[in-house]
Amino acid sequence: AFFVLTEPIAAQDIALLESEAALLPRAEKTKKRWRIGMIASSNVDYIQTPYDEIFGLAPISRFDLGGYSGGVTVSKEWKRWEVETGLIYSHKKYESEDPYFYYGNFSDGYNVEGIKNIEFNTIQIPINVSYDVLQKEKWHFYALGGASVNVAIVANYDVEKVRAGAIYVSDNFFQGGELLAELSERQEELFDENSTHSSEPGSNRLKQRKFSNGIFNGGKYKENSYYTLNVGFGMERRFDERVSVFLQPTYRQHMPFLSGRIGPYEDRISTLNLLIGAKIGF
Repeated sequence: AFFVLTEPIAAQDIALLESEAALLPRAEKTKKRWRIGMIASSNVDYIQTPYDEIFGLAPISRFDLGGYSGGVTVSKEWKRWEVETGLIYSHKKYESEDPYFYYGNFSDGYNVEGIKNIEFNTIQIPINVSYDVLQKEKWHFYALGGASVNVAIVANYDVEKVRAGAIYVSDNFFQGGELLAELSERQEELFDENSTHSSEPGSNRLKQRKFSNGIFNGGKYKENSYYTLNVGFGMERRFDERVSVFLQPTYRQHMPFLSGRIGPYEDRISTLNLLIGAKIGF
């Protein structure tokens, strides 16, 4: 009789405990997983050229809107945190602000020469840490910080020259290679129409610039690299546990005290990226 009476009571107690357990908050699952990302980006480069000690030229700054990037990332996710690295290719090309140089002699002729464009094909290796500030269903909003090493693998310089007479610069205007006063609008047009490309500068003054080659062409790491400090934010749409897409504006500030400058003008390059991409977890 005792077992007959206690059996329903025990069953009720067990059912009550199960229902109460269901109401208790579940502990957050600790997820540690790897994710592979594929990214593409349009870039705005901010180029800062310092005071020119060789020619006494004032410092200048300008923007270039034509840069782009693409690459892959690898990251480790843990709760709201994610640590990421990768390999990213970036293309940078911007106009030179160097004056023209006049050089030559009576027997060989006189020429006007200048650098029209500078191009760097770089690779970037970032180390970034992100934190999900807000998680709302399948949307994640996060902040990001980190640093990158940027290395020019190929460097190209458009060194252009033209006969002095073709743009109406008088022969023997200067004795030897000298800085030339700013060309008029018409002379600029004639220079673009008649100039020829040269892989090496002809003016002895222009040769004083350091035309560093990319590391793929035998250039040294120090003269072809610089470091940036990265900050940004992003939003990510997760379709399931593995697949997601994201949009991430990121600013990469050149760190002058930890890295050198790059190119014949010893430029500092900071970049605003607008990244879009996808990630797959496993």
